Amino acid sequence: MSYVNPETIERMTRIAEELPPELQQELLVLVASWKKDMRVAPRWHFVELVGFTSESGVHEGTTRNISLTGMFIQTADQLAPGEQVNLLLSFIGEHQPISLQGEVVRKAPDGVAVKFALNRQQAIFLEKVIPGQR
Repeated sequence: MSYVNPETIERMTRIAEELPPELQQELLVLVASWKKDMRVAPRWHFVELVGFTSESGVHEGTTRNISLTGMFIQTADQLAPGEQVNLLLSFIGEHQPISLQGEVVRKAPDGVAVKFALNRQQAIFLEKVIPGQR
């Protein structure tokens, strides 16, 4: 991590505190966009209707992207970080869907990010099929 002058942080904080809440949110989005993407696994565009379950019930949504470590699901359903989910995903060219488990790791206004909990066989399967999904 590179050095950041504490005075810069204090000044940015004072500016942010003077803004109305909606502009504070815009500032957070802007500052986040300055950060380099720290993802370990590349994302592939993957749009698919998906039904899934969690401790809080049955849910539905639309996948937006997928990687070997997780996916983003657009959903209006309320899921909390840490909540375990069970997914059944179908892929083009594959005869059988795959059952995956994961954990909600981030909540966004339009959905949730899910980190997969994969066994070796599931990881090998995803390595094979994900790059072919277009």
